[in-house]
Formats: sequence, structure tokens, C-alpha cells
Amino acid sequence: MKKLGLLLLVMILWSVGMTTNYQNLCDFEVDGTYYLFLPNTTTPLVTDCSQASSLLQNTKNISAECIKTTYTQQTMQDLSAFLSYTIIAQEHIDQLHIIYAYSPYLKGNIVMHGQKANLQLAIAEDALWIGYPILYGGY
Repeated sequence: MKKLGLLLLVMILWSVGMTTNYQNLCDFEVDGTYYLFLPNTTTPLVTDCSQASSLLQNTKNISAECIKTTYTQQTMQDLSAFLSYTIIAQEHIDQLHIIYAYSPYLKGNIVMHGQKANLQLAIAEDALWIGYPILYGGY
């Protein structure tokens, strides 16, 4: 009986893991500029949401995604609802508020302060940079 219960638990946990719908940042439809980085390159493909989505469907080897958009409280609330992220760390650099976070809806991660992180946000007075797994290329 214990083996059957354990097997059932493993099957439930496996099915929950298999149904996670991973997101791309371009799925968060916001007006802005999208930067897609291919492995071993430092020059991004610069595009908009619709082209980024198409590129992601045809190119499986994207090493990073970044979006530059206008900062609003509503955008932050929508992003939080979309990715259900947990904040790992925060810091201030010059006039920027930097947030490091983890979302179970983004594949992969880096380790920061001993915790998984796969999302970096840089917030200025009127601009928001969103990076996965971190911001590449500056902000």
C-alpha cells in the first residue's frame, strides 16, 4: 500500500512538472524594444514583440532576452502577474533600482546569493529593462 501511495505521489509531481508552461519575455506583450542574444555573441538581434516571437519559434538557441520599455506601476504589476516571480535581491546603482528575481515560468537560471535567479529588472524614473536570465548589453 505504501508503494502504491508513493508511486501515485511521484506521478502527480511528475505531471505537475510536465504541465509548466514556460514563457518567453516576448510573450509579455508590452510596447518596447526586444533584444535577443544568440549563444557566443554580444551583438543582439533588435526587434519588436511580433518579430521576436517569430524568431523564438524558429531559433531554439537564444541565450538571453531583454526588453526596454516605459516604466509604469501597471507594467510592473502585469509583469509580476505574468511571471509570478520571487525577488531574490535588490540594489541601487546610480539612479537605477535593480531587482534580481526567480520565475518558475522561465527556463534555466543562474545562482545568486545561493538562490536561483532568472530575471533581472532595472528601473529608472521612466524606463524599465527586463532581462532573462540577466540583462545583457547594459542599461
